[in-house]
Amino acid sequence: MNKTNVMVEFDIIGDMFPLDKVTEELSVAPSGKYVKGEPVTNRNGLVRKETCWYVSTGYQESLDIGAQLNKIVGIFKNKIGELNLLQKEYDLEFKIFVVIRVENNQMPAIYLNAETIRFAHSINAEFDFDVYIH
Repeated sequence: MNKTNVMVEFDIIGDMFPLDKVTEELSVAPSGKYVKGEPVTNRNGLVRKETCWYVSTGYQESLDIGAQLNKIVGIFKNKIGELNLLQKEYDLEFKIFVVIRVENNQMPAIYLNAETIRFAHSINAEFDFDVYIH
């Protein structure tokens, strides 16, 4: 039986910025990164429109998005100063993506706790929610 899965990803997005400097300043290894102008894998002719450095939980069986959000916030909550300096220096955007794959009509709890809201506010991050029902 398939179970509902949740993935949360924290993206640092900008035009062009040094990805290795982000890794160094944050002391966090990214789950992935790409550079503006690179071809998009398996998408003939499409190229990346921005540069991105990201950390992802990957898809995890979950009926509560808070579990995955807490993992991401836990990684970055003590790095707000570094994030804000990078944002100012390279004109970066921060986005928190929450992707939910609903199986067997088992919708997870969807909410933002106070710590997550404070963190997002402190770095001027946006949220993006995607829900796929299978």
